[in-house]
Amino acid sequence: MQLKIKDYLISQKKKQNSKQLKILKQIYKNHINSKTFFDTFRSNYYYSFKKLNFRKISRYQNIILIGMGGSALGAKAIYSFLQNKIKKNFYFIDNLKDQKIISIIKNKTLLRHSFFILVSKSGNTLETLVNYSIFKKYINKNNTLVITEPADNELNQLAKKLNLPIIEHKRYIGGRYSVLSEVGMLPAKLMNLNIKKFKIDLIKNLNRNFLIFGKSIIEISRLVKQPNNYKNLIMICYDERLLGFLEWLQQLVAESLGKENKGILPVISACPKDHHSLAQLYLDGPKDKIFYIFDIKESLLQHKVAKIFSPKFKFLANKTYSKILDAQKRAMMQSLVDKKIPFRTFELLKIDEKSIGNMFALFMCEVFMLGKLMGINPLNQPAVETIKTNTKKFLTR
Repeated sequence: MQLKIKDYLISQKKKQNSKQLKILKQIYKNHINSKTFFDTFRSNYYYSFKKLNFRKISRYQNIILIGMGGSALGAKAIYSFLQNKIKKNFYFIDNLKDQKIISIIKNKTLLRHSFFILVSKSGNTLETLVNYSIFKKYINKNNTLVITEPADNELNQLAKKLNLPIIEHKRYIGGRYSVLSEVGMLPAKLMNLNIKKFKIDLIKNLNRNFLIFGKSIIEISRLVKQPNNYKNLIMICYDERLLGFLEWLQQLVAESLGKENKGILPVISACPKDHHSLAQLYLDGPKDKIFYIFDIKESLLQHKVAKIFSPKFKFLANKTYSKILDAQKRAMMQSLVDKKIPFRTFELLKIDEKSIGNMFALFMCEVFMLGKLMGINPLNQPAVETIKTNTKKFLTR
């Protein structure tokens, strides 16, 4: 696995962990070959876009993807992580944002050279339909495709009316678990990435590393269940190329585990910036937080600090940008150790399709099994449906 994981979650209950590990292993065995999102981990997964004319689409320099939540966050994470090797421009319309949409609408040249992807599992996502209506006059059968379930939904009806190509969003794959399906891999292919590489050794690596991440899942479950429980997951990012991935992970954790008065609040924290605003709370506030620290070994900026400062700061001379950043990360880790605060570290060793593919699979697997240990269904999101219902009520008054 092109990912280095270190675990600082210390258990005092080894016998209990041994029993839970057996239970967890059985859960894993029962689902790894099931017709769920695990199906997308396989190298022989069948994509419903195989007959699509990618040569025709490739002439577009700009791709505008309209979707909400899991319909956009996976592709956005891939673009953020691998942007340095992607030549096309991707624009993600994943909210109702005036300024972002206005800036695109004003750019007529951009719109003339754009291909649109409309994504909604249900086909009835309000924000996606609203944003579609804004771009409607620029959309036609030659520059647009739709990804949705094969059902009698609004997006399907619009696509058929306009004769737009429809790519099937498989019913058994939930939105936030769909990144390795058509939802994430079709945009990745349009980024001219090798989608086969996303799935190299996925299941093999999960099987090989099960004992490592299995123990971590049990520890997190134990911490979450404590009377004075750990209810916050602080995801610290030391490389902005991973911010898109953490937005994806944030949804995965929140929607999968936040139900039945249980859950973990995932918070994204960009460091070292947040050393100067949030670290005081992290280290000296309530002991209700678990930390995940993310970084990429390969740094883009190798600038060295010149010998221009006073003797007080001579320790900075000739130090590279990446060395200074690494020292700040290690300082945070040491502070967490000193304060006996539980944390894990994740360091990506390479920047490629295989690395992020393995990350996607690992966390989907971990979150799913953590939900099972917490006694909840990690695949539904009942409260989200409540918001949709209430929104409709307000708009029909």
